[in-house]
Amino acid sequence: MHVGVAYYPEHWDPARWPLDARLMRQAGINLARLAEFAWIRMEPEEGRYEFAWLDQAIETLAAEGIKVILGTPTEAMPAWVALKYPEVVAEDRRGHKIPYGARRDNCPTSAAYRLLAVRIAEAMARHYAGNPSVIGWQIDNEFSGPVCFCRACEAAWRDPLRKRFGTIEELNRRWGTIFWSHSYRLFDAVQLPRREGGNPSLELEHRRFHSRQVVAFQKEQLDVLHRLSPGKPVTHNMCGFFVGDVDYYELARELDVASLDYYYNNGPWAERLAGVPYESAQMDLTRSLKKANFWVTETPTGPIGSQFFLRNLRPLEMRRMNFQALGHGADALVWFRWRTCLFGQEQYTHGILGHDGIPGRRYQDVARTAREFHALWPDLEGSVVQSEVAVVYVYDNRWALGIQPNARDFDYLGHLFQYYRALKREGVNVDFVGTHEPLDGYRAVVLPTGYVLTPEYAAKLTAFVANGGVLLATVRSGVKNEDNVPHEMTLPGLLHEVAGVRIDEYEALLERNPVRFEEALGGGVFEADRLCDWIVPESAEVLARHETEHLSAFAAVTVNQFGGGKAYYVGTCFVEDGPVRAIMRRVLDDAGVERPVGLPEGVNACMRQKGPERYLFVMNHNDHAVELDLGRLPPCRELVAGAPAGAMHQIAAGEVSVLHWKA
Repeated sequence: MHVGVAYYPEHWDPARWPLDARLMRQAGINLARLAEFAWIRMEPEEGRYEFAWLDQAIETLAAEGIKVILGTPTEAMPAWVALKYPEVVAEDRRGHKIPYGARRDNCPTSAAYRLLAVRIAEAMARHYAGNPSVIGWQIDNEFSGPVCFCRACEAAWRDPLRKRFGTIEELNRRWGTIFWSHSYRLFDAVQLPRREGGNPSLELEHRRFHSRQVVAFQKEQLDVLHRLSPGKPVTHNMCGFFVGDVDYYELARELDVASLDYYYNNGPWAERLAGVPYESAQMDLTRSLKKANFWVTETPTGPIGSQFFLRNLRPLEMRRMNFQALGHGADALVWFRWRTCLFGQEQYTHGILGHDGIPGRRYQDVARTAREFHALWPDLEGSVVQSEVAVVYVYDNRWALGIQPNARDFDYLGHLFQYYRALKREGVNVDFVGTHEPLDGYRAVVLPTGYVLTPEYAAKLTAFVANGGVLLATVRSGVKNEDNVPHEMTLPGLLHEVAGVRIDEYEALLERNPVRFEEALGGGVFEADRLCDWIVPESAEVLARHETEHLSAFAAVTVNQFGGGKAYYVGTCFVEDGPVRAIMRRVLDDAGVERPVGLPEGVNACMRQKGPERYLFVMNHNDHAVELDLGRLPPCRELVAGAPAGAMHQIAAGEVSVLHWKA
């Protein structure tokens, strides 16, 4: 298994490199990621490449048995690029150049920047293609904004409009530009949405355009690396749900492996995802992009930050979270970073070693984790994560609901995460799927707010249910078409037949409203908020009803038998997770999805498999011990401890277990 570090030899005296490499090897590290921010060292002036220093660093690591992944350095341009080619620097909505001096300053459309990027990638690939220590490539670093509004972007985005719509009259018709007299006479008149609050169709199409430009920027380097360095896998370090302006399904399509930068202690996002069982959603998404195991290209060992730093990792936390990544399908794990930097914006993004360069507690934790990973790998090699449940995550929905959230407090991701939490607390493996993917092989599909819904995808969902699958769709599904325009049909629109309900009206809930569950869902009264579809059941059975007077005639949750399967519809949002968990338990039961073990609160699990071999990773995130009832499983062995597991298996506070059995 590849267990590694992000290493920046250019930051340190070469006399230190041999000691760093020796300490890495002694800790069980066998991989280093290099060079993704070293453009100025590799190309100090245009067209003059200097790789001798990097050759020396790679040789030093190789002497200790450490392989290398090289990153193309195009996220942070040297000053000479910005000075010589000022047009490559991105512009904001108001036409102002983004001040040079941080990172990700570039416009992804700029022809000059793309040429410079291809040239440095080509020079690196030619130089290192035959180097046996270089085993793979990373393109750029953490693609995300800025969303650029420069002249190059404006010129580039009109050709796709011509290809998609054919005539300007068709664009006007589909976008409804007659509203506010915004109709166009020529494609050249269709400007970028420099002002917020304009046409939602224009806004959505621009988000797609920006994403496509990033994907095209990556592909130019990807083609170079595949051509000049064949046989060496190429990846990009993505950021899970943290990045929302690039369609990761498209970005990952031609990569050889998907990768994740996995920061579970990252400020507001760590807080936002605290209820998503300890960020496992990020890993499930990354694995789902290619339906294959993935790499973790960055993960913390201590506090991270720049102007201020965040909390330190708790005892056992780093090891536990690394095991969680392994259990969810990671076949490589790279800690960020080897040594805490002395300068720049990452002085307080702490590495395995501190500023003093002396091994301490974090080094010992890394060494223990690496040792355990290497010991497990003979069993785990070739094992994969297989899921019977899929959650539909669609960038069009994220973007369209970002443009028009519908209710002031509605958050598409927060809503999606609530349903994901319910699944993970049942202990099942989960895939995320886009609309382009087949649903064969899944027993249950969850569609959280399927807001933008095409006829093709509605037909795919309908066929899934007719053929015996169980679908769970939620509030405000089937509202818009691909142009971000409402369907001319009663809601839930294209899902009307399969859901067996009619929604003539809907509202945003300005206060919490009680919903009573029928005994089929376990009974109880729960609070709903944010959004409410006024559901009239037609062929569907009512599972929950509103109790507020003006809503008392309408259902809140329904289920409809359709063909060989069932379709659930949840027409509101719930304040707490309890009602969502009750609904999800019934969905999983109807779909025949088995749960290997019951999980206590605060415990996350994921299973890898290889033929009949099963490897259940269980992480106890609590500060107290938990006990698992393994009575439904064949005799198990606990692989970390190397001992048989009893029918009642205890996991200490903060600890992990890897349970192995044969199906």
